[in-house]
Amino acid sequence: MGFTSYLLAAGVVAFISILLAAVTPSTPFLISKSGTVGEDTLLTQFPFIGTREVSLNGKKWNVKTPYHAFDSIGNIIMGRANHDAIQKLVDEGSNPNLPKLKVTKTSDGKALASAWLMDYKHTGIGPYQEIVLATWVGLEQVSCASTDPYCFLQLWNKQSQGVQLYMLRLWLDSDVAIAYGRDLLGADKLKVEDFTIKHSADGGK
Repeated sequence: MGFTSYLLAAGVVAFISILLAAVTPSTPFLISKSGTVGEDTLLTQFPFIGTREVSLNGKKWNVKTPYHAFDSIGNIIMGRANHDAIQKLVDEGSNPNLPKLKVTKTSDGKALASAWLMDYKHTGIGPYQEIVLATWVGLEQVSCASTDPYCFLQLWNKQSQGVQLYMLRLWLDSDVAIAYGRDLLGADKLKVEDFTIKHSADGGK
């Protein structure tokens, strides 16, 4: 069973974020902390097992599966946004034939929002950068007990209630990464030509 996440930004504060993920049994999403396959037990446990064809705008690629990321740098921004604006974005991006997804709230009625800036320096499909926008949703209305954006940590304990991270936008600079995400992960990734995520000498943005 796979899960898909969604990200967003809206309201008083705008947030940008990155793909956290869609996971399927056939293409597990694996990220190495060590930088190489040989040094990471997770990636050696689930090595490349084959290739799949993906395509975008008439171009085709044979990509290795499952997905491996060997060296990546990411920054996450947590915040709150206007709940009605976020709910509208989720409604517009959801399947009308499925149950309505309800955006979670902080104790003052705001929506949780997160922005992920990801720099994938070495992956099985080459280097690329990605920005994802996300919020938390559930089949029932769920609220955090505070106004702290990091109260999202409380929601991990409520996943049995159907609370999940919901990705609303995923922007990338790589055609093959977009094709991989769309064809194999079911994520509607979008192309952005003119953005670059840069890092300072100390690793900050």
